[in-house]
Amino acid sequence: MMLSGETLREVVRAIPPSWLRSRRWFAGKSRDLHSLDLFDHALISDDPLVALTLIDVQYTDGPAELYAVPLLFEGTGAPILTFKSSPVSDALEDRVYHEMLPRLIAQRVQCGPVRFEPLIDLPEEAGEAKPLGLEQSNTSIRYGRSWILKSFRKLAFGENRDLEVGRFLTLEAGFPHTPQVGGCIIYEGRQTATLGVLQRFVENEGDGWAYVRTHLQAENAPNAPDDVYWAQDSLPQRDASLLDDIELLGRISGEMHRALGSRTDLPTFAPEPVSEADVQAWVADLEAQRAAALTAAKTTKGQVGEEARQLLAKRSFGAIQLEAHALRKIQIHGDYHLGQVLRTADGFSIIDFEGEPARPLEERRAKQPALRDVAGMLRSIDYVGRSMSQEGWAKAAGGRFLEGWQRTSGETLEPRLLCLFELTKAYYELAYELNNRPDWAAIPLRGIASLLAEAA
Repeated sequence: MMLSGETLREVVRAIPPSWLRSRRWFAGKSRDLHSLDLFDHALISDDPLVALTLIDVQYTDGPAELYAVPLLFEGTGAPILTFKSSPVSDALEDRVYHEMLPRLIAQRVQCGPVRFEPLIDLPEEAGEAKPLGLEQSNTSIRYGRSWILKSFRKLAFGENRDLEVGRFLTLEAGFPHTPQVGGCIIYEGRQTATLGVLQRFVENEGDGWAYVRTHLQAENAPNAPDDVYWAQDSLPQRDASLLDDIELLGRISGEMHRALGSRTDLPTFAPEPVSEADVQAWVADLEAQRAAALTAAKTTKGQVGEEARQLLAKRSFGAIQLEAHALRKIQIHGDYHLGQVLRTADGFSIIDFEGEPARPLEERRAKQPALRDVAGMLRSIDYVGRSMSQEGWAKAAGGRFLEGWQRTSGETLEPRLLCLFELTKAYYELAYELNNRPDWAAIPLRGIASLLAEAA
């Protein structure tokens, strides 16, 4: 079969919208899809016949989205459609394509506008391929116990932060607590976008959220108010090791921020001073998140909606005065919480530097104070504790995390700015829960009440 651009355009336009909506990685499930068209393509292989297509998804309202879908003709995967008597399937759901990708990267193959690039010496045989079913926005394949290839589906033009930051930390800064970046797949056509990142597989016991919940359950600590008393009078010995782990996570997080701010000679990573305009923007963001939560609360029935409306009716933060010369902005993780760290034999490994998925790439690449990451992790610790009625443990754990972070980060701790960032995150959490899981809304509500008391 000849695969001209026009042939592929016919195939792309024939893809059923129902197939797209059935994919975990497709973000436009709730939107009214207008049409599909071929943005660009690259012929990856003649035998089997694989074409990597970039699909322009147009909606009846709002901006279009761009998705990467490699198409395998006459493959063994579940077909998307039948085109000229040949089944067409998503190549990333087929073992043949899985096994092809590491070889293409190791061999530095160029396929039209798509470049496969090794960043270190790589073996052509990476190990047995096994798809991972955990991601919502990407498709990942594990190769033995050596590598993971993350293929990005929804694309943003510019260098992906997972590649940019991961490559800097492992190849420039020598930071050992994140997976080494071994290679990448880059689209260099009409614009530039990252299609995939090859990273070391990290042996682990699960992510930090699952690890903490498992240990809190296993230790069977009593519910509040007993653990409030414990927090004042020291926790029992059986909880000490988990708190030690949280302090270790704080130290590793601080080391990450020290590494991210260590290269003044690289403009993308060189630290910058905080300006008054930055502070005003953070306060405005705080109020925007509060307003979004209040809007959600107005449509939420029952006691939780009433409590939320009363709490959110107050302005959350007055003027904030900072010693601007003592604060700096650096590249940060950008979406830091317990789900973004893996528990390993020697501590924790930090993953997923893409930033908050809902924000534009330019915004995710903007430098921020390290305290924004700290706030995200403190909110995550508070969340997991409150979700298990372990408020006292959460308070103690948050303190230990902060102690560990201060010990290694080299960054200035400005308590009022940290509180602002925590409150901003808590408002976002509340809006999300009110819109999606009202039964969980009490958790961020209690967190907001505590933070407002602290801010006052």
